[in-house]
Amino acid sequence: MLAVAGFCAVGCPGKLDNPGDFSNPLGDGGGSGGSGGSSGVRCNIDPSQVPAQIFQPSCATSACHDASNPAGELDMVSPDLTSRLIDVPSSQCPQYNRIDRAAPESSLLIDKLVKAVPVCGDRMPFGGTLPPDQIQCVRDWINLVLGGSGDASTDATTD
Repeated sequence: MLAVAGFCAVGCPGKLDNPGDFSNPLGDGGGSGGSGGSSGVRCNIDPSQVPAQIFQPSCATSACHDASNPAGELDMVSPDLTSRLIDVPSSQCPQYNRIDRAAPESSLLIDKLVKAVPVCGDRMPFGGTLPPDQIQCVRDWINLVLGGSGDASTDATTD
């Protein structure tokens, strides 16, 4: 009996620390998934701060997207980051734009952040995931740099 109890304790997975990773991250069929999208996840920083507060510590490291040897030929440190992202094909997957102005939610950047197996390449950041609130911040930042208010959920649902 003690062996069965021990097995059950080891076999229980416990609680899920990142349930947002397993919801519908692209918001398909339920709205845009914006700042307060269908999952209720909100960005807790000013979207204009995404490059400094999310990209630089998570993506722009010496092993990834720094200025000296950028992975995928994407430097996320130098000024004018948007000129290297908006409507720019990925160097590894040229059929996909890094940020697609016509379909921001289908951008390769979002795909690599939210899907365990992206349409091209590896999930980012390499070796981990961003929490759902930071992914929402990236969505809001994309909305902002494309000329929206910085709140992906409201701009996607209004004309």
